[in-house]
Amino acid sequence: MKEISEVNEIPITTPTYSKVYPISKRWKKVSKLSHANNHKQLIDTRIIQYECVLRKVKELYANSGETCYERDYKHDNENPFTIYSFLTSTFWWDIECDFVYQINIVYQFENSPHEDAIRALFREFHLTPYITEVAKQPSLAGFHKAVLAYQKSQFIHTL
Repeated sequence: MKEISEVNEIPITTPTYSKVYPISKRWKKVSKLSHANNHKQLIDTRIIQYECVLRKVKELYANSGETCYERDYKHDNENPFTIYSFLTSTFWWDIECDFVYQINIVYQFENSPHEDAIRALFREFHLTPYITEVAKQPSLAGFHKAVLAYQKSQFIHTL
């Protein structure tokens, strides 16, 4: 018989933590079989349109001395929604894929010397119905300065 004054030993257990799996890239989850109406092809087309316009925008800003942040998020493990981001002090735009697998392209101009030419590129590459103009707070120049201070130097370069 055990005495009441005896202390029962508590077994030592080591906690086991389940591995946290990050959200995978949203646009990569779309396959030809998982979504109707060939949604994968639509996503691929929007990404190609974005990249074509981006090449032309970089040509417009060439030799301007403008410092820009440019990052391709397609093959990293940091952001499951953003596909690509480009930012100067006068022009910013991102392409993203949201939770419901819709491609969103957002942009903003602030005293850009190339605004008319870039808007013409949006029309030329048939992006106008699919893009949304948004405003960074307090201003695009302030957002640009904060991004340059925060982001890694490998994504910042001079045009």
